[in-house]
Amino acid sequence: MRDNFRMYYWDISMMSSREWRITHAMSHHMYPNTIWDYEISSFEPILQYLPSIAAPIARNTAWLYSPVIYFIGFYTQAVRRYAEVFFVRQTFQFRDAVPFIIPSLMFFATGDLPITFKYWMLIIGVGSFVFHAIGLNGAHHHPDIFHDGDNAR
Repeated sequence: MRDNFRMYYWDISMMSSREWRITHAMSHHMYPNTIWDYEISSFEPILQYLPSIAAPIARNTAWLYSPVIYFIGFYTQAVRRYAEVFFVRQTFQFRDAVPFIIPSLMFFATGDLPITFKYWMLIIGVGSFVFHAIGLNGAHHHPDIFHDGDNAR
């Protein structure tokens, strides 16, 4: 894949376009909805998309806590991303600064740092909720879509 400006759309959300290329294209598209799919295994055991008899409680109560998981998804990715940037890679690239463009513009427009931070966190949280609710439930892991361990159809 060639780099282009569209990859920075992903970085605005605080998720890493660099990691996304690996986890989504190389894992999910090669092994969709199987135990080798990183996008499935990364949410285990909190959210269970593969059929399992061993955890009926978690499987049947996920509707209670999954909205919270969806809301904080981008925040947890940001913590992982910047921990990797500062402690593992120890190099700060342009794509690592992209998430701070929107709050910088908001701050220059308002001049009020607490309000800017509050609304930026709200934007990230709502974006995370919408992304995860649609991406996990509707697009990739709807009950009608085949998952590893399902009965043959």
